Amino acid sequence: STQSTWGITECVANTPFEVVKVRMQAPGSKELYTGTLDAAVKIVRTEGVFKLYKGVEPQMWRNALWNGPYFALAPYMKEKVLWKPEGDGSRRARDFVCGFVGGSVGTILNTPLDVVKSRMQNQGLGQTKYNWAIPSVITVLREEGPLALYKGLGMRLLRLGPGGGIMLLAFEAISGMLIKYRHGKQ
Repeated sequence: STQSTWGITECVANTPFEVVKVRMQAPGSKELYTGTLDAAVKIVRTEGVFKLYKGVEPQMWRNALWNGPYFALAPYMKEKVLWKPEGDGSRRARDFVCGFVGGSVGTILNTPLDVVKSRMQNQGLGQTKYNWAIPSVITVLREEGPLALYKGLGMRLLRLGPGGGIMLLAFEAISGMLIKYRHGKQ
């Protein structure tokens, strides 16, 4: 879907920030980096500028697997599954629930790709255990079992479930303001 494509194109801008974030969260990073800019500069100097794009392929899959279900499920639930709102408060509650469910389903589907993305991005110079998304998923399955592909799922759900709800609320509020503005101009 178009929404999955949006998630894929987002990776071009986002991947360098993800690499720096993952590196700074790794054990021992406090000894390596004094801050975000220092981490980015050191990665480029020691490993090359293309290292900032390590993990772009699984990140594309990850984003597509979140955006596709989110943007398909949330509107479907609004129209077909949940209650018809009676007032602004009821409408906002319904929109939040739809976004929350869409964000949670997307997160459950894309967490295995997030796990392998982070492992790729945390590999230092010369390390090649994790190179491509699907082979990396298979490696984790073989070596650690299926639960390893869902490491961090609880925290991701706590962030991305409500985040999906808030995103839908913001979208509806901004869309409503733009529509009012447009009609006021005509």
